[in-house]
Amino acid sequence: MDLFSGSAVDCPPAARTGATLTWDGRELLLVGGGDAHRLTLPDAPLSYDPAANRWQALPPDGGGRVGHAAAWTGRRLLVWGGGQLRGGGFVPAARGAAYDPATRSWSPLPLSPLRGRQSPTVVWTGRALLVWGGDERTDGAVYRP
Repeated sequence: MDLFSGSAVDCPPAARTGATLTWDGRELLLVGGGDAHRLTLPDAPLSYDPAANRWQALPPDGGGRVGHAAAWTGRRLLVWGGGQLRGGGFVPAARGAAYDPATRSWSPLPLSPLRGRQSPTVVWTGRALLVWGGDERTDGAVYRP
């Protein structure tokens, strides 16, 4: 398996709106977001190591997102919801993704019974990811890895 080695990036990264920042116990993980006009959604997740005072590029997560939610499980970062640019238009992300810092790799989450949406709320219970609401919806679902 060819693992992404990462590379140092300018510090700090360009401003992003609609991104998530999640602490994994060692690094700060920055996923998604875009420019203020949402004309570009960089597929460029980053990590920040405060001990080394260094930003580092992570492997692409499959298309960039804005307005998603993220939660740390203790081993993986789970990302769900938000929107992606596809075919020149902005569409709800069809599925979530999981990032594993140990292997520095992303994997898709199973398809959700929920329709894609922006601004959902998520919480990690210690065993499951609860997803609720977003885009004025009042439904939710549970994902158990």
